[in-house]
Order: sequence, then structure tokens, then C-alpha cells
Amino acid sequence: MNGINYENLELIESIFDNIKKGFILCELIYDDQGRPINYRFLKANKMVQNHTGVRLKDMLRKTAKELFPGYKQIWIDKYAASVLEKKHIEFTKYNHNTNKHYKANCFSPAANKFIAVYEDISHEIEVEKKLEKKEKEYQQIFESITDMFHVIKLIYDEKTTMWLTGLSYR
Repeated sequence: MNGINYENLELIESIFDNIKKGFILCELIYDDQGRPINYRFLKANKMVQNHTGVRLKDMLRKTAKELFPGYKQIWIDKYAASVLEKKHIEFTKYNHNTNKHYKANCFSPAANKFIAVYEDISHEIEVEKKLEKKEKEYQQIFESITDMFHVIKLIYDEKTTMWLTGLSYR
């Protein structure tokens, strides 16, 4: 044997395939000037297939741009930062290919390679947007109520009696 504990390897692969987050291992591809321009999928779990709609057997050894026409450079730049800066990178981005928002964590385990673990946070983003909309609506209501009280405050007669809906207040 070559020192690999196959029981542990099977356990790791089982965990890898059953976590609820997408997990990819990729290698960067550079242009002639050494700038990252793409990446190739080396390994991915089942959730990646669920997120992208691309079967794993069709994904592996292919590049992001081959699989997703119009793939945005911003994603490549984010992943490349973990390799080039040799640090953990966390970011949230919208992917127009899948119509989803993702939170990604990535790091570089080896030269020109990165691992990314990501999750679909589209539902959370949608809820957040709805909450922001409601907050704006409530703010408008509050401001209109405040404006109404300012108008009421000005309705006094010469005896400093304020009249409101037929009742007198002193």
C-alpha cells in the first residue's frame, strides 16, 4: 500500500458528497501576461450539480467559461485572489448563469489551485430585500404621521385652544 487509509478516504468522500454546500476544487488558468482568465473544475460534489444544473461528469476537466457562457470575470478574480494572495477569501455575489446569490469561502491548498465552498443565499437575500422595503414603507408612514402632528399643532384658536375632531384640548 502507498500509505493511503482508504477507509478514511471513503469517509471523506462521503462527507464531501453529502454536505449541503457546493464544494469545488479548481485550478486557475492564466493568459500570456500571467493574469487569471479562467479556471478548470477538478473535483466537485453533488450540490454543485444541484446549484448549476450541470452534471458532474460533464463538469469535471471543463473550464468555467466552457460551461457557463458569459461567465463574469469578477468570479475568477475573487477565486484567484485566494491563490495569488495565499489567504482565505469570503465573498457574496450574484451569479447570472444560475440566477442565484451565493456566499463563497475559498482558499488555496496548493499552487494555482483553490477550493471553494459556497451556499445559495438567494432566499436570505430575498427576505432581506423585503424587510428593507417594509422598513421604508414604515418610515414613510412614520414621517407622514409626524407631518400630520405638525399640522395639528398649528390649528389653534386665539384662546390657545386646540380643536381636534370637535374636542377641545388645553
